[in-house]
Amino acid sequence: MFVFHDAQMNVLSLAYGDPEMIPADAGPYIEMPDQEFQTLLGLKIIDNQVVRDTGDASYQDSLRRRIDIERDRRMKAGFLFGGVAYDFDDASKARITGMATLAGFAMGQGAQAGNYHWHGGTDPFVWIASDNSFVPMDAPTCFAFGQAAAAHEIAFIFAARLLKDMVPVPENFTDPLYWPGGVS
Repeated sequence: MFVFHDAQMNVLSLAYGDPEMIPADAGPYIEMPDQEFQTLLGLKIIDNQVVRDTGDASYQDSLRRRIDIERDRRMKAGFLFGGVAYDFDDASKARITGMATLAGFAMGQGAQAGNYHWHGGTDPFVWIASDNSFVPMDAPTCFAFGQAAAAHEIAFIFAARLLKDMVPVPENFTDPLYWPGGVS
């Protein structure tokens, strides 16, 4: 069986057959045996009827895996700093961490608020926001920007941990009420 899904692992459609018959642009899918798929959805056959057993350990584990996917999706959607939206994909996260570290070193060497040349370049230091606008940042602002990015990540990690520790794990874990605010 081939299970087609979206980024949150929500099942979109099912297909049987040869993997070579699946179009290249069909979207994300995984191949799994029928029994494993039923377990993933918490389905069991009891008295010749298909029922959902949300208390099943395998199903609860599958919800926990899906929570990790939802956590990462929401976290990578970006965050707000100073009322401006910023990207937070893996590359952005690495860049933010690096520049915030450099800003911290620059502050240690005396870089002051209002000095936009703290980075050693000839042009004032700017960060590109999600809307592609340029946002000037002095060293203290860039350092605070890094701290905000770290707080953003930590908030989603802890929200996911709380969800995964619930008994039973809630099936509506994508509800925004469970997650911190952000750009998502």
